[in-house]
Amino acid sequence: MKLKLALLVASVALVTACKEEKKEVAPAQPAPQTQPAPVTAPAPTTDNAVAGIYHYGSEVETFTLCSNKETSYWVEGKEELLNTLRDKAIALAKEKQAPYQDVYVKLEYTDLGKAKDGFAADYASVVEAKNATFIEKCE
Repeated sequence: MKLKLALLVASVALVTACKEEKKEVAPAQPAPQTQPAPVTAPAPTTDNAVAGIYHYGSEVETFTLCSNKETSYWVEGKEELLNTLRDKAIALAKEKQAPYQDVYVKLEYTDLGKAKDGFAADYASVVEAKNATFIEKCE
């Protein structure tokens, strides 16, 4: 008898639960259309070569403008050009028996913008060297 009563109570509870009103669900709204973030193009190649100081060494390959020695830029570019700059830096370091010697150059470059990671992220921007001419000192 107790079993029948328990089954009856469970059945009534189940039927009552199934008869709950169905709630209308609003159709999903399409996601609002957003404009893509504008892409900032890199600065164009400089029209004239800019005088500055190139440094090369362990975990360093930078260029600092003669006109603003407070700001340095990470340097990238074609291996042929970079190897020419590196060779000069290495030769000066051997001659003076000290690393990170100043290599004075006039550099044509394209500004590629701020790096997000790696050693380059520690600098104001990344520049792609296009052409370099050795000079005696900052002018």
